[in-house]
Amino acid sequence: MASNKMRCNTGYKHHLTNNYLRHLQKSLMDTCHRENLPQVDLLSPSENKIKNREYYASRYGQEKLDKLNEQILADGLTPRKTTFQTQKQYLRDAITEISHTAKDVEDFKKQLYEKYQIVVTEHRGRFSYLHPEREKNITGRALGTKYEKDYLQQQFESNHRTPNIHPDISSDPMDILFIKSNLRLVIDLQNCVKAQQSQAYARKVKLTNLQEMAKTIAYVQEHEYDTREILEDKFSSVKERTSNSRKQLNEYSCAMKSHFRKFGNQSSGTRKSPILCLMTYPFLFGYWSRPCRICGA
Repeated sequence: MASNKMRCNTGYKHHLTNNYLRHLQKSLMDTCHRENLPQVDLLSPSENKIKNREYYASRYGQEKLDKLNEQILADGLTPRKTTFQTQKQYLRDAITEISHTAKDVEDFKKQLYEKYQIVVTEHRGRFSYLHPEREKNITGRALGTKYEKDYLQQQFESNHRTPNIHPDISSDPMDILFIKSNLRLVIDLQNCVKAQQSQAYARKVKLTNLQEMAKTIAYVQEHEYDTREILEDKFSSVKERTSNSRKQLNEYSCAMKSHFRKFGNQSSGTRKSPILCLMTYPFLFGYWSRPCRICGA
Protein backbone atom coordinates (compact mmCIF):
# COMPACT_ATOMS: atom_id res chain seq x y z
CA MET A 1 0.00 0.00 0.00
CA ALA A 2 1.53 3.31 -1.08
CA SER A 3 1.76 6.17 1.38
CA ASN A 4 3.23 9.69 1.47
CA LYS A 5 2.75 10.09 -2.28
CA MET A 6 1.49 12.97 -4.44
CA ARG A 7 -2.20 13.69 -4.81
CA CYS A 8 -3.32 13.40 -8.41
CA ASN A 9 -5.88 16.22 -8.30
CA THR A 10 -3.87 18.89 -6.42
CA GLY A 11 -0.22 17.89 -6.85
CA TYR A 12 0.45 18.34 -3.11
CA LYS A 13 2.17 15.71 -1.03
CA HIS A 14 -0.24 13.29 0.60
CA HIS A 15 0.23 12.74 4.35
CA LEU A 16 -1.26 9.47 5.53
CA THR A 17 -3.12 9.56 8.86
CA ASN A 18 -4.21 6.60 10.99
CA ASN A 19 -7.87 7.14 10.21
CA TYR A 20 -7.23 7.32 6.48
CA LEU A 21 -5.04 4.21 6.67
CA ARG A 22 -7.88 2.26 8.29
CA HIS A 23 -10.21 3.55 5.56
CA LEU A 24 -7.83 2.28 2.86
CA GLN A 25 -7.49 -1.09 4.60
CA LYS A 26 -11.26 -1.49 4.83
CA SER A 27 -11.76 -0.50 1.20
CA LEU A 28 -9.09 -3.00 0.15
CA MET A 29 -10.81 -5.76 2.13
CA ASP A 30 -14.18 -4.86 0.60
CA THR A 31 -12.68 -4.99 -2.88
CA CYS A 32 -11.17 -8.43 -2.25
CA HIS A 33 -14.47 -9.66 -0.85
CA ARG A 34 -16.37 -8.32 -3.87
CA GLU A 35 -13.99 -9.99 -6.34
CA ASN A 36 -13.93 -13.28 -4.34
CA LEU A 37 -10.21 -13.02 -3.68
CA PRO A 38 -8.38 -14.46 -0.65
CA GLN A 39 -7.71 -11.76 1.90
CA VAL A 40 -6.15 -11.08 5.28
CA ASP A 41 -7.95 -9.30 8.12
CA LEU A 42 -6.11 -5.97 8.08
CA LEU A 43 -8.23 -4.31 10.77
CA SER A 44 -7.96 -6.82 13.61
CA PRO A 45 -4.66 -7.15 15.52
CA SER A 46 -2.63 -10.24 14.81
CA GLU A 47 -2.56 -13.12 17.28
CA ASN A 48 1.15 -13.72 16.55
CA LYS A 49 2.71 -10.39 15.68
CA ILE A 50 5.84 -11.12 13.64
CA LYS A 51 7.49 -8.12 11.99
CA ASN A 52 10.03 -8.09 9.17
CA ARG A 53 12.95 -7.62 11.55
CA GLU A 54 12.04 -10.70 13.55
CA TYR A 55 11.37 -12.70 10.38
CA TYR A 56 14.80 -11.98 8.90
CA ALA A 57 16.50 -12.52 12.27
CA SER A 58 14.88 -15.96 12.47
CA ARG A 59 15.90 -16.75 8.91
CA TYR A 60 19.50 -15.64 9.43
CA GLY A 61 19.74 -17.46 12.77
CA GLN A 62 18.46 -20.70 11.21
CA GLU A 63 21.18 -20.53 8.57
CA LYS A 64 23.84 -20.04 11.24
CA LEU A 65 22.41 -22.92 13.29
CA ASP A 66 22.42 -25.23 10.25
CA LYS A 67 26.10 -24.51 9.65
CA LEU A 68 26.88 -25.16 13.31
CA ASN A 69 24.97 -28.46 13.23
CA GLU A 70 26.89 -29.54 10.13
CA GLN A 71 30.15 -29.10 12.04
CA ILE A 72 28.71 -31.07 14.99
CA LEU A 73 27.60 -33.91 12.71
CA ALA A 74 31.01 -33.92 11.02
CA ASP A 75 32.58 -34.50 14.45
CA GLY A 76 30.36 -37.54 14.98
CA LEU A 77 28.03 -35.90 17.50
CA THR A 78 24.29 -35.30 17.53
CA PRO A 79 23.08 -31.67 17.64
CA ARG A 80 20.72 -30.97 20.49
CA LYS A 81 18.85 -28.18 18.72
CA THR A 82 17.85 -28.04 15.06
CA THR A 83 15.31 -25.17 15.01
CA PHE A 84 16.34 -21.58 15.71
CA GLN A 85 14.19 -19.50 18.04
CA THR A 86 14.17 -15.75 18.41
CA GLN A 87 13.73 -14.28 21.87
CA LYS A 88 10.15 -13.32 21.05
CA GLN A 89 9.35 -16.79 19.77
CA TYR A 90 10.88 -18.27 22.92
CA LEU A 91 8.46 -16.14 24.95
CA ARG A 92 5.51 -17.11 22.76
CA ASP A 93 6.15 -20.84 23.10
CA ALA A 94 6.69 -20.61 26.86
CA ILE A 95 3.58 -18.49 27.44
CA THR A 96 1.44 -20.77 25.28
CA GLU A 97 2.55 -23.86 27.19
CA ILE A 98 2.11 -22.37 30.67
CA SER A 99 -1.21 -20.68 29.90
CA HIS A 100 -2.88 -24.07 29.30
CA THR A 101 -2.07 -25.26 32.83
CA ALA A 102 -2.03 -22.09 34.97
CA LYS A 103 -5.05 -21.40 37.18
CA ASP A 104 -4.54 -17.70 37.83
CA VAL A 105 -2.10 -14.85 37.25
CA GLU A 106 0.12 -15.69 40.23
CA ASP A 107 0.38 -19.32 39.19
CA PHE A 108 1.16 -18.18 35.65
CA LYS A 109 4.02 -15.94 36.83
CA LYS A 110 5.40 -18.63 39.14
CA GLN A 111 5.46 -21.35 36.49
CA LEU A 112 7.02 -19.09 33.87
CA TYR A 113 9.86 -18.14 36.20
CA GLU A 114 10.50 -21.64 37.57
CA LYS A 115 10.47 -23.40 34.22
CA TYR A 116 11.76 -20.77 31.77
CA GLN A 117 13.27 -18.03 34.03
CA ILE A 118 10.86 -15.49 32.47
CA VAL A 119 9.82 -12.59 34.70
CA VAL A 120 6.29 -11.25 34.17
CA THR A 121 5.62 -7.59 35.00
CA GLU A 122 2.16 -6.04 35.14
CA HIS A 123 1.95 -2.29 34.54
CA ARG A 124 -1.24 -0.32 33.87
CA GLY A 125 -3.21 -3.47 33.20
CA ARG A 126 -0.75 -4.85 30.64
CA PHE A 127 1.74 -7.70 30.75
CA SER A 128 5.39 -7.43 29.79
CA TYR A 129 7.91 -10.26 29.78
CA LEU A 130 11.63 -10.25 30.57
CA HIS A 131 13.67 -12.79 28.59
CA PRO A 132 16.49 -14.48 30.58
CA GLU A 133 19.11 -12.99 28.24
CA ARG A 134 17.63 -9.49 28.08
CA GLU A 135 17.61 -6.45 30.35
CA LYS A 136 14.54 -4.79 28.81
CA ASN A 137 11.01 -6.15 28.91
CA ILE A 138 9.01 -7.17 25.83
CA THR A 139 5.37 -6.14 25.98
CA GLY A 140 2.54 -8.54 25.31
CA ARG A 141 1.30 -6.26 22.54
CA ALA A 142 4.59 -6.78 20.68
CA LEU A 143 4.09 -10.56 20.81
CA GLY A 144 0.43 -10.63 19.74
CA THR A 145 -3.09 -10.57 21.13
CA LYS A 146 -2.78 -14.13 22.50
CA TYR A 147 -0.13 -12.96 24.97
CA GLU A 148 -1.90 -9.95 26.47
CA LYS A 149 -3.59 -9.88 29.85
CA ASP A 150 -7.22 -9.98 28.66
CA TYR A 151 -6.76 -13.09 26.53
CA LEU A 152 -4.70 -14.90 29.19
CA GLN A 153 -7.29 -14.23 31.90
CA GLN A 154 -9.94 -15.81 29.70
CA GLN A 155 -7.64 -18.78 29.26
CA PHE A 156 -7.20 -19.08 33.05
CA GLU A 157 -10.96 -19.08 33.56
CA SER A 158 -11.37 -21.83 30.99
CA ASN A 159 -8.66 -23.84 32.79
CA HIS A 160 -10.78 -23.66 35.96
CA ARG A 161 -13.80 -25.03 34.11
CA THR A 162 -11.83 -27.81 32.37
CA PRO A 163 -9.00 -28.92 34.68
CA ASN A 164 -6.06 -30.82 33.23
CA ILE A 165 -6.43 -34.34 34.66
CA HIS A 166 -3.58 -35.91 32.74
CA PRO A 167 -0.17 -34.38 33.50
CA ASP A 168 2.05 -33.20 30.71
CA ILE A 169 4.66 -35.91 30.06
CA SER A 170 7.74 -34.93 28.12
CA SER A 171 8.31 -36.70 24.82
CA ASP A 172 11.99 -37.14 25.66
CA PRO A 173 12.43 -39.69 28.50
CA MET A 174 16.00 -38.52 29.05
CA ASP A 175 14.74 -35.23 30.51
CA ILE A 176 14.33 -36.90 33.89
CA LEU A 177 18.12 -37.13 34.15
CA PHE A 178 18.51 -33.35 34.21
CA ILE A 179 17.78 -31.31 37.33
CA LYS A 180 16.44 -27.85 36.49
CA SER A 181 17.48 -25.01 38.76
CA ASN A 182 18.03 -21.25 38.72
CA LEU A 183 21.82 -21.69 38.88
CA ARG A 184 23.42 -20.59 35.62
CA LEU A 185 27.09 -21.56 35.91
CA VAL A 186 27.56 -22.04 32.16
CA ILE A 187 25.97 -20.57 29.03
CA ASP A 188 24.06 -22.79 26.61
CA LEU A 189 25.63 -22.11 23.22
CA GLN A 190 22.80 -23.62 21.21
CA ASN A 191 20.22 -21.42 22.94
CA CYS A 192 22.31 -18.24 23.07
CA VAL A 193 21.39 -15.94 20.18
CA LYS A 194 24.45 -13.73 20.58
CA ALA A 195 26.81 -16.72 20.43
CA GLN A 196 25.21 -17.91 17.18
CA GLN A 197 25.61 -14.50 15.61
CA SER A 198 29.25 -13.95 16.61
CA GLN A 199 31.99 -16.58 16.36
CA ALA A 200 34.30 -14.53 18.60
CA TYR A 201 31.70 -14.42 21.36
CA ALA A 202 31.09 -18.16 20.96
CA ARG A 203 34.81 -18.90 21.48
CA LYS A 204 34.84 -16.65 24.54
CA VAL A 205 31.80 -18.45 25.95
CA LYS A 206 33.48 -21.84 25.45
CA LEU A 207 36.54 -20.73 27.41
CA THR A 208 34.37 -19.23 30.17
CA ASN A 209 32.30 -22.42 30.42
CA LEU A 210 35.43 -24.57 30.75
CA GLN A 211 36.79 -22.28 33.47
CA GLU A 212 33.53 -22.35 35.43
CA MET A 213 33.27 -26.13 35.15
CA ALA A 214 36.87 -26.53 36.33
CA LYS A 215 36.22 -24.24 39.31
CA THR A 216 33.08 -26.20 40.19
CA ILE A 217 34.87 -29.56 40.10
CA ALA A 218 37.77 -28.18 42.16
CA TYR A 219 35.35 -26.77 44.75
CA VAL A 220 33.45 -30.06 45.03
CA GLN A 221 36.65 -32.08 45.42
CA GLU A 222 38.13 -29.65 47.94
CA HIS A 223 35.07 -29.79 50.24
CA GLU A 224 34.57 -33.55 49.68
CA TYR A 225 31.01 -33.37 48.37
CA ASP A 226 31.00 -36.95 47.13
CA THR A 227 27.22 -37.52 47.19
CA ARG A 228 24.14 -35.39 46.91
CA GLU A 229 23.12 -36.26 50.48
CA ILE A 230 26.33 -34.74 51.82
CA LEU A 231 25.71 -31.58 49.80
CA GLU A 232 22.12 -31.30 51.07
CA ASP A 233 23.28 -31.74 54.69
CA LYS A 234 25.88 -29.03 54.25
CA PHE A 235 23.30 -26.72 52.72
CA SER A 236 20.92 -27.30 55.64
CA SER A 237 23.62 -26.49 58.19
CA VAL A 238 24.65 -23.32 56.37
CA LYS A 239 21.01 -22.25 56.09
CA GLU A 240 20.52 -22.80 59.83
CA ARG A 241 23.62 -20.78 60.72
CA THR A 242 22.48 -17.97 58.45
CA SER A 243 19.09 -17.89 60.16
CA ASN A 244 20.70 -17.78 63.62
CA SER A 245 23.03 -14.98 62.56
CA ARG A 246 20.10 -12.98 61.24
CA LYS A 247 18.24 -13.40 64.53
CA GLN A 248 21.29 -12.25 66.52
CA LEU A 249 21.68 -9.24 64.26
CA ASN A 250 18.05 -8.26 64.83
CA GLU A 251 18.47 -8.61 68.59
CA TYR A 252 21.61 -6.43 68.56
CA SER A 253 19.78 -3.83 66.48
CA CYS A 254 16.89 -3.71 68.99
CA ALA A 255 19.31 -3.43 71.93
CA MET A 256 21.29 -0.59 70.31
CA LYS A 257 18.12 1.35 69.60
CA SER A 258 16.89 0.98 73.17
CA HIS A 259 20.28 2.05 74.57
CA PHE A 260 20.37 5.04 72.26
CA ARG A 261 16.96 6.27 73.44
CA LYS A 262 17.87 5.67 77.11
CA PHE A 263 21.24 7.43 77.14
CA GLY A 264 20.13 10.03 74.63
CA ASN A 265 17.40 11.25 76.99
CA GLN A 266 19.77 11.27 79.99
CA SER A 267 22.49 13.24 78.21
CA SER A 268 20.22 15.84 76.63
CA GLY A 269 21.60 19.34 77.10
CA THR A 270 25.22 18.25 77.69
CA ARG A 271 28.09 18.85 75.32
CA LYS A 272 30.41 16.02 76.40
CA SER A 273 28.20 13.04 75.58
CA PRO A 274 29.32 11.16 72.47
CA ILE A 275 25.68 10.46 71.67
CA LEU A 276 25.33 14.07 70.56
CA CYS A 277 27.74 13.35 67.72
CA LEU A 278 25.02 11.33 66.07
CA MET A 279 22.74 14.36 66.11
CA THR A 280 25.06 16.07 63.65
CA TYR A 281 24.08 13.39 61.11
CA PRO A 282 20.33 13.64 60.46
CA PHE A 283 20.20 10.33 58.63
CA LEU A 284 21.74 8.30 61.47
CA PHE A 285 19.74 10.14 64.09
CA GLY A 286 16.52 9.52 62.23
CA TYR A 287 17.35 5.82 61.81
CA TRP A 288 18.11 5.17 65.47
CA SER A 289 15.19 7.23 66.74
CA ARG A 290 12.44 5.58 64.68
CA PRO A 291 10.51 2.56 66.09
CA CYS A 292 12.04 -0.87 65.64
CA ARG A 293 10.38 -2.99 62.95
CA ILE A 294 11.08 -6.22 64.86
CA CYS A 295 10.07 -5.64 68.47
CA GLY A 296 8.18 -2.35 68.03
CA ALA A 297 10.20 -0.58 70.73
